Amino acid sequence: LAVSFFRYAHMTLEVLRHARARGLKTVVVTDSATSPALAHADVAFIASASTLHHVPSQVGGIVLIDAL
Repeated sequence: LAVSFFRYAHMTLEVLRHARARGLKTVVVTDSATSPALAHADVAFIASASTLHHVPSQVGGIVLIDAL
């Protein structure tokens, strides 16, 4: 399970690439349909982080992870 939100940490993407190269199944929780992590996901959940303010909210992602 990888969690990757805006700014998409390079290390997270590398771990996903490594896991897929080894034949492992990957699950990604991210904030956008354009997230680079989706290219390495077998299963993906998108939890929008957009708000009416300039600061993105991670609440949707946290609730999704809690539900999983």
